[in-house]
Amino acid sequence: MKKQKKKSKAIKDLYLDRPTSHGGWPDGHSGSYRDPDTPVHKQISDYLTSMGLIDDNNPRARLSEAKIRKMIRDSLYESFRYMKAQVGDYYVSVNDPGDLVQIVDYFDIPPEDDRHEIVYYIFKNAYGDTRKMKARHFHNRYEKVR
Repeated sequence: MKKQKKKSKAIKDLYLDRPTSHGGWPDGHSGSYRDPDTPVHKQISDYLTSMGLIDDNNPRARLSEAKIRKMIRDSLYESFRYMKAQVGDYYVSVNDPGDLVQIVDYFDIPPEDDRHEIVYYIFKNAYGDTRKMKARHFHNRYEKVR
């Protein structure tokens, strides 16, 4: 009796152990444009296997719910941290402790398409020079005086 290869649990969980309705051509073959002889579901599972993403013996091959939550939390924090500055707040340069600036005003440009809004800070230094900078760049160069 011929020994059958056991299919990966991850491949079964992703339903890549059976033919799919996507891919294929009107003339009937189930392959893709690049490889018409291999079914699309097999190409996808081979690709994920070669990337190390469906190795059942490696727990790091998958993103856990906790990691996904952390990624979302970090992304939200990153997007909201740009609006932390308030008019009147003082900031000092990370690279030059003598460069003290004060937030004078801010404005935002509404989002276009799928992009997020862009926030700009208007600030002045000790010499009274006024500048404007994107908030994300500002927070990389300056930190709040405590």
